[in-house]
Amino acid sequence: MLIVIEGDNGTGKDTLAKRFEESGFHVVTWDSQAKEKEAWARTFSGLDCTNAFLDYTKLCEDVSARYKNSLIIRSWISTLSAAYADEKFSLSETMERAEKLFQERVNPDFIFFLKCDFEKRIARINARNPNSSDDRTLVRAERYEEISEKFEKMFLNWHTIDTTGKTPESEFQEAWNFIKLRSENK
Repeated sequence: MLIVIEGDNGTGKDTLAKRFEESGFHVVTWDSQAKEKEAWARTFSGLDCTNAFLDYTKLCEDVSARYKNSLIIRSWISTLSAAYADEKFSLSETMERAEKLFQERVNPDFIFFLKCDFEKRIARINARNPNSSDDRTLVRAERYEEISEKFEKMFLNWHTIDTTGKTPESEFQEAWNFIKLRSENK
């Protein structure tokens, strides 16, 4: 089974991934090979950065095939969401790229899209790293959510979890309930 956790900065992706790791999932994003590729992608800027992150997400998908139960934090969905939110692509360019990647790339068994109240999300980012270069503007956050809502319509297995005010345990339980429900309906 392949799970992908998506969402903007500060929504709780790593926290949820830790819970899945404790339940036996291999978090591909934390492999040394993936971390090296991510660090390489961060050396670029502009469209080159976006393309480098698309290469990085492809590597994560390829590595995930080695494991029975694997998890990726941020796939091409987040890469394109960030590119749109940062105004690197227009809406039509973003959707064209998304449709192509949807056809070409691995379709995960579950996509958990995490969202969180803007103020709470910014507080989490500041607590984690007050010097981070994350764009913390409301306009960017709104653009990220706008494009994510369009991507949601592409996937039958997309589940949105609002992490505002929830404990990590309750977030995990909500995600796990979606998995249980699907396995019961097979």
